[in-house]
Amino acid sequence: MFCVLAAGLFLRICDLAGESLWLDEGTSIRRSQLSLINIVFELISNVHPPLYFFILHYWIGLFGDSEFSARFLSVIFGFSSIIMLYKLGVLLFNKHIGILSALLLSLSEFHIRFSQEVRGYSMMVFLTLVSMYFFMRLQEGKERKFVWGYILSSSALMYTHNFGLLIILAQNMYVLSRYFLRRNAQDSVVIGWWRLQIVLGLLYLPWLFVLLNQVVSVQQSYWISQPAIKTLLDTFTKYAGSRRLLILYTVLTVIGLSPYLFLRTRSPKGGGVGNEYAGNTASSKNVGLLIVWMLTPVLLPFVVSQFSAPIYQFKYTISASLPFYILTARGIEQFSSRYLKFGIIALIIILSVGNLHGYFTKINKQQWREVAIYIEKHAGDKDVIVLSPGYTLKGIFDYYSKRSDLNKIPFNTETMRIKEDEKKKFESVVKGFDVVWLVTSCGSDRNEFKTVLENMNYNMSYHMTFDGSGTIARWFVIELQVFQRQADG
Repeated sequence: MFCVLAAGLFLRICDLAGESLWLDEGTSIRRSQLSLINIVFELISNVHPPLYFFILHYWIGLFGDSEFSARFLSVIFGFSSIIMLYKLGVLLFNKHIGILSALLLSLSEFHIRFSQEVRGYSMMVFLTLVSMYFFMRLQEGKERKFVWGYILSSSALMYTHNFGLLIILAQNMYVLSRYFLRRNAQDSVVIGWWRLQIVLGLLYLPWLFVLLNQVVSVQQSYWISQPAIKTLLDTFTKYAGSRRLLILYTVLTVIGLSPYLFLRTRSPKGGGVGNEYAGNTASSKNVGLLIVWMLTPVLLPFVVSQFSAPIYQFKYTISASLPFYILTARGIEQFSSRYLKFGIIALIIILSVGNLHGYFTKINKQQWREVAIYIEKHAGDKDVIVLSPGYTLKGIFDYYSKRSDLNKIPFNTETMRIKEDEKKKFESVVKGFDVVWLVTSCGSDRNEFKTVLENMNYNMSYHMTFDGSGTIARWFVIELQVFQRQADG
């Protein structure tokens, strides 16, 4: 376990500040520098709860807003998640499964990526594990410390990400299914559980009205496209790290589930094989919880996205990867041969290291730092720098651009293509400047701007595409074009 923790910490700190912050990270830092009440006001029209930004607010106040410092908060949550997954694996099954689950999380490119971002996903993972840990403790007995641990961690989870609500839903689905499937279930146990849920509801009530407003705004307009069936496969591929690892993890998961697929809920009278079933009942309950936990945050948003506004993003479902790892570890543990176990573990390590090599050697984020450095070095104080979409100026460009003498103008368009009235507005923005620096990103159409400038007698003198190694998505590519006005006649 020490080796697992050491590897997990090293991989999350390695090259932490090597890449530029991308737009969402810059937005997180800018938002966290507001007062707490202004953070809340800004999030009312957004889709995120405020807790992560509150914590980042104080973190940056103490340690600064450098790339390393701001990202290190996520490293802490990511590393702590490895410890919590180990503890949960031990609680659900045994020490070996705890260590194997922690190993899979430690080497996961998917989780390392979000442990190196100024976003709240690694915090969401950590709080999910803490909530599940105390949830399982509550199944054993209602000690006061477990009750308080569950209430605090679950409330924090709901205030970290809206998809945290799906984890609470999964817990409730499990409790209800256990109640209806067990003939000897005690009503007092369920009543006690619902009291806890009422407490959680009251604690979440202040944000509930904001959530409803966010739901309405998402229904009207949101940037996510409708997911296809292939999206589900892609999601679990992200969890595993590659198609080869997904195949291996899926086979191991099926092996891990095989003893429980036909498990009886009650042992028959007498003894014999029935006693074996009875001895495995506790483990079967835990497997049932893992299945509900894994499927609820994935399938429910997917179904909602088919009939309402699309809300499905694989990173939102990150908490569903955790039971997937535990079930995979359970499959490895099923093998009786020590050599076969070591062989499977070695194969997972080799394939994971291959994924990590690609992650650490390629550009994965928008290169705003490189764009700002180039402009700061070459732009004149009488030039104009136009950024489209306009929110990238305060969102991230100003984080890197420190020159106060530059004319930096944000330009927003209603759609990716510029309308006629927007073309006239753009003409008025650049009119009077001999040199125009045009920075487009996030899908903004640079060709439309180029046509307008050419009609205004500007010629392009420089063009560069900041897409790193060519592996990042088109949406993250930044285009830099420099136009110079030609003399009349």
